Amino acid sequence: MISLMHVGALVVPKLCHRKSAATSLSKPPQPPPPAVTVRRLSSKTQSRIIVRRLSKRAATDWFDHVFIVFNFIVILCQGRQVYEMLSTMVDPTKVVSYAVIVILYSVLSPCLIFINNIQTKYTLVCYVDALFSFTLSCGHPMFSVAIQGLELILINPNLVRDNRWTTETLLFARLFGITSPVDFFVKHVMHLSTYFTICRLANTSHSADSNKDQSSVLQRSQQNRVMRRLNLGVSSGLGVVCAILLGRCLLYREPCPSYCVSNMQPLVDLGCHCAYANINCHTLGIDDPTPLLDPRIIGTRLVYVQFSRCDLENGLNATSVVPFQQLTKIQVIFSNMSSWTGPLPASVNNILVQYSRLETIPHALLYDIPPELVTILIDAAPLKTIPDNVFNAWSFVQRLQLLNVSLTTFPNGILSMPHLTELNLRGNNITSMFPESAWPSPLTIAGLAGNGLKSVPWTAAKRGVNIDLSGNPIEDTTTLDAAELKLVHRRSVILDDTPYCNVTQDTTCKYKCAPSCFAFMVGDYFCDLACFTPACGFDKGDCDGFGFS
Repeated sequence: MISLMHVGALVVPKLCHRKSAATSLSKPPQPPPPAVTVRRLSSKTQSRIIVRRLSKRAATDWFDHVFIVFNFIVILCQGRQVYEMLSTMVDPTKVVSYAVIVILYSVLSPCLIFINNIQTKYTLVCYVDALFSFTLSCGHPMFSVAIQGLELILINPNLVRDNRWTTETLLFARLFGITSPVDFFVKHVMHLSTYFTICRLANTSHSADSNKDQSSVLQRSQQNRVMRRLNLGVSSGLGVVCAILLGRCLLYREPCPSYCVSNMQPLVDLGCHCAYANINCHTLGIDDPTPLLDPRIIGTRLVYVQFSRCDLENGLNATSVVPFQQLTKIQVIFSNMSSWTGPLPASVNNILVQYSRLETIPHALLYDIPPELVTILIDAAPLKTIPDNVFNAWSFVQRLQLLNVSLTTFPNGILSMPHLTELNLRGNNITSMFPESAWPSPLTIAGLAGNGLKSVPWTAAKRGVNIDLSGNPIEDTTTLDAAELKLVHRRSVILDDTPYCNVTQDTTCKYKCAPSCFAFMVGDYFCDLACFTPACGFDKGDCDGFGFS
């Protein structure tokens, strides 16, 4: 008798066999995997691989070492430039923004060499170096120059007479010059750094394609790791020290007196270093401004100084200005000056005396004249006549302005000034000019407004001299030819408040708001009492700082 156990033993194998058969039909049999043949590299091939890896490591270490040395030198030069800017410039915005960029570069740039991927590190180093180097050597200075230039051209061309603006611009321009061998080295390193980083950036894509086999992560030597960390510590430390010194010189500086309008902020010396002093004796309640020029109070870096409403009957005391070896401009306004012994500091190149009692040219402007003196302005003084020997002493002066000084004849001595480019004789009683053929050849601007001239020197005008004849009784201007009309319309020849404008009513003409106050005198940063009237808007604020009511 066959039991169920025996039946199960006979049936189950068949069922299992059928199931496997069905499975084999649904999935075709896979071919066996190919046999793996392990090939043993020869000792020569192994040596080549080892040499290649060692070469990659050596090249990477060499790149790191060169970058560290080069980066450290550049950071030192940039730090030196920050030091010079703080010692020279008076605009804290430009200086602080430049210093912040240097600090960021000194802290961030050493971190780049910690990247192990060669291709990524090389690309980042090229881009970051090019960005920071160009910004610090070219971009930041160019942007600052553009701001200054646009402000002058588009906003107010009269800013050239604003002492504060010109002080800032002059000191900023000095940074572009070479002042010492160290400064020569610093500037050349910074510019060469920019050049090489831009060249390296231009070759980045080519280098990346040719070095794709070097994109692996390599094991660094112990010496290289130590050098990278040391570079990070030193460079970051320099950045931190620079930030601390910058904050110290800005926040803990000894305050300057109220008459110091612009001042420098050296990184180490925390004293007052005044660059432009505007001393109004009436406002300060004093008669003699000499004590205010004490170097212990304002330092020795004075560049511009203006005295207004001070007595100064005998001019400035020569000993009071001796300490200021960088002084370039002296302006005296509303004084009782009748003489000035001098001498002037050798660095002075601009002298302006307005509203004084001078009846003759003072000794300070005749003898021991500074060799750099290029501008002389005397306004509102009863000079009446000027001897020819005075102009011989001024032979190197380029800009001469004798305004409202009661001249009745044209000073022939002006013809002996071979370097004269700008002449202004506004507000006198001159009725005749010297022959046009005798005009100094360098002359490009002739201001003759407010005189008694009856003719236009067309020959000089057609030669390129800009001539202002406003307020003169010019005759025969109703029959101008095409060339003359063109000069008038583009204001190369200005005939405001003359018979020409009164008859033709030319749209280019401008009219006076008060007697002796021409349109160009309003808002020109010179206080003109003729324009200090309600009709002229009280000279558009030019006299606001003098305490008039």
